[in-house]
Formats: sequence, C-alpha cells, structure tokens
Amino acid sequence: MSKLSKETKIDEVLRVIYSSKSKTTLTKNQVKAIEGEFKRYQGNIKASSSVEDFIKSTTPKVKELLERKNNEAVRSEINKQLRENKALQPGVLSECVILRTCAEIFKLKSFIDIGNSPMSELPNTIARFINTGQTALFAARYVYCNKNDTSTFIIQYGNPNSADGAIILHTDEITLEVKNLPALLMDKDLIYDECGKIVKEAELIEKYPTYMKYIDRFNAETSILDTLGSNYRLFQNDSTLCEKQELVEMYFKDKPVDLILTSVKDKLIAIRPKDLNFIFKDGSPLIDVSGSEIRPVGKNLKRTIYTPNLFRSVLSDRGIEIIGEVCRVYKDKLPKDFIKNGRGKTTPTRYYLHPLFTVKITPNLSTQMSDKTLTYIDIPIKDIEQKKSGIAVHIDIKKTKEQIKSELYLD
Repeated sequence: MSKLSKETKIDEVLRVIYSSKSKTTLTKNQVKAIEGEFKRYQGNIKASSSVEDFIKSTTPKVKELLERKNNEAVRSEINKQLRENKALQPGVLSECVILRTCAEIFKLKSFIDIGNSPMSELPNTIARFINTGQTALFAARYVYCNKNDTSTFIIQYGNPNSADGAIILHTDEITLEVKNLPALLMDKDLIYDECGKIVKEAELIEKYPTYMKYIDRFNAETSILDTLGSNYRLFQNDSTLCEKQELVEMYFKDKPVDLILTSVKDKLIAIRPKDLNFIFKDGSPLIDVSGSEIRPVGKNLKRTIYTPNLFRSVLSDRGIEIIGEVCRVYKDKLPKDFIKNGRGKTTPTRYYLHPLFTVKITPNLSTQMSDKTLTYIDIPIKDIEQKKSGIAVHIDIKKTKEQIKSELYLD
C-alpha cells in the first residue's frame, strides 16, 4: 500500500469505516453526563485534584463509564484539567471518543499518552514522525497503534492551530477534523461601530467574501444593539441551496483537512470535505447549515473599549456613572445578570456592566462588592473589555451512516 497514492489511501480509510458497524465508545448522552459531573465536581473543590478523586466522588453510572479500559484519553483529559484546575475544553471529550472509536475500527490495540511517556518508549516509526512532522512535535497528544506493526497509527492532536487528529497510513498523513454534531463549523469574530453596525474590515473582505452579502443585509435591517438577546439568521425561507453550499466551500477552500470524522446515531462516519455538498437522489442535501447566524455577542473579547461613545451611551441608560477614570455602579441598581460564573465554573469570575462590556472580578472589586458600608463599586475603565460579535456557520447531518454509504461511499 505504501506505493499507492494518498487519495487511494483515503478511499481505503473510508472503506474500512463504512464497513464497520461498531458503535462509538461512548454515546453523546454519556459524554454529556461526564461533562456535567465534571462541572459539578470542579465547582465544589478549591484546588487541583485528580481523575482518581473525581471517579471516587461521581455517580455509579459515570464511574462505570470512566473505568472502561477504552476510555484512557477521556480519563487523561479530565486528569490534566483537574491538575491545572481548569475547565474542560468544549468538544475535547467528543474528540477523544471519536478517535478512540476510529482506532478500534482499525484494530489498533495500544494507547500512548505522549505527554506522560518518554519518547524512548515510542515505537521508532512513530517517534520519527512526531519529531519531523510539521504539526506533531508541539501538538501530538495521544497515539493509537500496534507496537509490533506501526504501518498504521492514529494521532490525536492538542493544538488549536493543527488538525484534530491524523491517520498515518504507510507514511501518508491523512488529516482529520472531528465534529460533534450539530457542530460549529466556523466562528469568525466581527467588530461593530458606534452605531452597532458590523465593520467590514479589509481582512474580512479578502478572506471571507461570501460573508459580505449577509453582513450588508444585517446592517441594512438591524444592528448589534437591536438584536441583543437573539441571533440573526443568515438564511431566509427563500435562500437557495447554492447559497448555503457557498459557505461550506469557502471554509474548506484553504483548510488542509482530508477527512471529517463525526458520529450519527452513535456510529462513526467520515466525509471528504469536497463531499459535504453532496445531494442525494431524492434531492435532499447531506448537510444542513440553516442554523448559521450572526451573533451580536460573540465568544471573544477585545481587551480595550473600541466604541467609546456607544460605551458611554449604554452605561448612561443603565444608570452607571462615569467619574474620571472609573465607572460607578450602584449596588441597588445592579444591571440584570451583572455577576456571571466562569465557563465550567460555579463561582463568579466577571461583572457585566452591559452584555457588550465586562470586567474580570479582581480582589479589589470583590472587596468593594462585599463591603456593606459601600453603596457602589468603582470599576477602572482601563480594565473593562468589550465583546466582539461573530458570524457562525453551523452544520448538521440528517442522514444515517447506511444512507451515506449507499449513495456516496458505496464499495
């Protein structure tokens, strides 16, 4: 097989996956149960912990799931985050499950945690690949292999700038992007002006020209301020299938991904990026992107306030005073949802003066808030951060593994 083209090897990977009837090592609901228990547990501890302590404290159902032999990567991820007292990264357990399932389909018996294993313990073929690969050196997290035959092995990466994983088949690296459906295919930050209209920055126009018509329509119809509390759908009832396909094609145009791995009804499926816009004989598309949207409040922040006039206006509307270099917030007039917990945490980490303007809770701010002799808290303006908005492309697959195989990847 080593002399075969990479495309032929990708065909072989598809053949093996679609020939398998194996279920994923954990169902989506089981992953959610583990994530929920992790959040509960972490909220009740004050310092770093370990996966062993977590397993002892969790429910019998979750304990049984975590103690299964084939959930090594799940345990390792939980242990790492508990040791560092950090929340689980969104989707990381699903990545572990999908790639572990793929390893079982390829009958790879050995699991290696790269971060906790000396390079000398790795089979030579794998060690050489990790030392010479463009992304593997800094991103390789876990490996699945057969130590007596390393012609095929799977790597799970851990760097956001790399692929999610790869199947190495006779020296060819088949890069993988793992999606937990329904999935966020892309989430691009946007900024807005003093009137709440999205700014079409030069980089946005150059890299994402397909987005421009949706941004133009948004700016003509509404603004960030007018859509707070809801999201603006990209597609209308009369949107064509071609319009929807454009967004997907643009995302993968320059993205070095050979296969997308996901699960449908707890069965592993793989899709070539070029096949995402496949239309079945009955006229229905393989994927659904109708949930794509512009989010007035995105996930990310700018460290400084970039619309100072808007900042003053919305704070004035909320009865928050700007006095010199601070914002004075009166405790008897705290905005709704002023105090918010951190992601995956049960303790407050931020104050929100407005959905678009937020500040990290510092010891000084916490002391002011708890001081009953003070009727207000003063927040330094220099510490206030501003939310960006975002445009998000969501995908889902409505077809079963059997339907995909019968029309798209039939042997």
